[in-house]
Amino acid sequence: MIDDLIIRSAKKEDFEQVFSLVIQLEELYGDPIEYFMKNKPAYQVQFEKNLKIKNFFMKVAELNGHIIAYIAYSPIIGNWNINDKHWEIAELCVDKDFRNQKIGEKMLDYVENIMRKKDVSVVHLGSEIVRKDAHRFYENHGFEKKYFKFRKNIK
Repeated sequence: MIDDLIIRSAKKEDFEQVFSLVIQLEELYGDPIEYFMKNKPAYQVQFEKNLKIKNFFMKVAELNGHIIAYIAYSPIIGNWNINDKHWEIAELCVDKDFRNQKIGEKMLDYVENIMRKKDVSVVHLGSEIVRKDAHRFYENHGFEKKYFKFRKNIK
């Protein structure tokens, strides 16, 4: 099955399937889905804007015409990032029915190979504290816990 997987750039028409992957991930960790659903039109606008950003890349994994995974990545802008050597994976989602089948690993490998060709030296990612399975997955694929990322609601 994994041999039939096609990884390609995301397109405008992929929004519904990608959005459903994000919703699956949020549901898994008990996040309020109502907020996402209420703001779905705004997420669609942002998805389409992201497709046009020069250095923001979105890839999907397709199996038999169905999107089963999504990854987004980009160079880290500013903050002493000389020559775009530090990049960030902004998001990685795998359909719940296809987890533990090496799809996430294949997506990471795909993106890391692209980064190596661009001479990227470090890849960063953030993961919410409650996502223990994701943390294990990333650690098993060579990522180290190096810092905390904080968030504050101001509105």
